[in-house]
Amino acid sequence: MPGAMEPRRTILVVDDERENVNLLENVLGDAHAILKARDAAAALEALRRQPVDMIITDQRMPDMKGVQLLERVHGQWPHVVRIMITAYPDISVAVDAINRGQVKRYISKPFDPEELRVIVRQEFEFYALQRANGQLTEELGRVVSELVGANRRLKELDRMKDNFLANVSHELRTPLVSSIGYIDLILDGGMGAVPPAMEKGLRVSYRNLERLLVLIEDLLTLARLKHRRDTLALSTFDLRELIDECVQSLRGRSRKAALDVRVRMPRRMPQVRADERRIHSVLTNVLSNAEKFTPDRARIDIRVVRGKPDRCTVSVADNGIGLPPGTDKSEFPSFKSSDDARSRRFGGLGIGLSLAQQVLQMHGCSIALEPGSSEGARVTFDLPLAARS
Repeated sequence: MPGAMEPRRTILVVDDERENVNLLENVLGDAHAILKARDAAAALEALRRQPVDMIITDQRMPDMKGVQLLERVHGQWPHVVRIMITAYPDISVAVDAINRGQVKRYISKPFDPEELRVIVRQEFEFYALQRANGQLTEELGRVVSELVGANRRLKELDRMKDNFLANVSHELRTPLVSSIGYIDLILDGGMGAVPPAMEKGLRVSYRNLERLLVLIEDLLTLARLKHRRDTLALSTFDLRELIDECVQSLRGRSRKAALDVRVRMPRRMPQVRADERRIHSVLTNVLSNAEKFTPDRARIDIRVVRGKPDRCTVSVADNGIGLPPGTDKSEFPSFKSSDDARSRRFGGLGIGLSLAQQVLQMHGCSIALEPGSSEGARVTFDLPLAARS
């Protein structure tokens, strides 16, 4: 007997012998609603009239074999559970029933009533599980489809955002370059003598406009690289010379009271094989970021070591404010929140490191941001070395 919570289902019993039909009704009728049919035609008509959960059919009937009936049922009512029951067990019939009728069980007469009840209960449980799995799969497919659509829309919004930034940056660049040119002309005396007090203000304006121009150039480059990979102009160059050039440029731009930059690098380091102009921008951005987030007496340590046979590792450590707790060293957000107290105090939007990451990824290299050994932060990245001749 089923539990109180088990549903009462409808079973269609098909057999040309009345005694067999009545026997099945007596065995299963207490727990389920029984429909009876004496032949295949009557069974098909019953299926057309009302919903049926299971069909139990004999194999040998005068108008249509049980296998043929179950094949028809499978084609028109695939959700109906199908069981074959026969007094003439034959392996070929069983195989045919499984292949054509997709039967779930093949039972021989005479059967044990209790065993039949167990089989019917198990089949209904399996059927319920299949339907639940099907509904779950359908729901999962719908959710995945919605997520794919949402992801596509987010990518499109991201592309529109980058295009907007690129267009705005491009429009800002033209008058900015013109303003820098006019200030340069004034400072060179091309428009007459400049009083000392005015010259000081003009030079401050000139430096700030140059910084703004670099920021706009970075925005344009970052927006372009995110959606279109430029071709790399690979060459072989000396990394020490490039680092020295970037350090000298940083010293010229820095407004710190003191800036101590130390470089440690093996004497016989192989040359680097990369796009020199882009690696120059990586070093410039990483060093500028290190200098920006340090106190007035800044210290930056640059270390280059030989890593894998075809790689060297560059680390840039500073004595600055360090990283917020829980910072993921592999994350380089495109823009820092304007609510970030560190950003308000030291300035900057985090574009430089994002741009460096994009350039290094183009070279098949990685970059990481992590806390320093005692204070500040450390940026570490690798570069490809030229093959030895």
